[in-house]
Amino acid sequence: SKRLDFTAHGSTVNMVARLEAANKVFGTEIAVSAASRVDHPDLAWRKIGAVELRGLAGPVEVFELIAPDSIARDDLEEYVAAFALIETDPNAAAGQFQALLDRYPQDRLLAYQIERCRAQKGHVS
Repeated sequence: SKRLDFTAHGSTVNMVARLEAANKVFGTEIAVSAASRVDHPDLAWRKIGAVELRGLAGPVEVFELIAPDSIARDDLEEYVAAFALIETDPNAAAGQFQALLDRYPQDRLLAYQIERCRAQKGHVS
């Protein structure tokens, strides 16, 4: 009788719920929107990309929060370089992501990005 029962509504709550579910697709543990990402020297982020989330108008830029020691700084920079190639040269991007996946075989986001590159190949002009 002393407990409160409440429900949260709104686009932010909807987005958070969709991102939480999208972690399974991305192979990540913590995915956040660009609006939720904070700059802090102890935090490292990897861009996942612009993602369409059901119930929201337009794509949302999504990032993964990663543990500071989970990936070497050079490898994080290599990820950023590969990500930049997805739209213009998905074959090169896939190759760079594959090289990272060879070093980090448990990193499921890398596998997701490789699949994304394969899908993108048919859309490059």
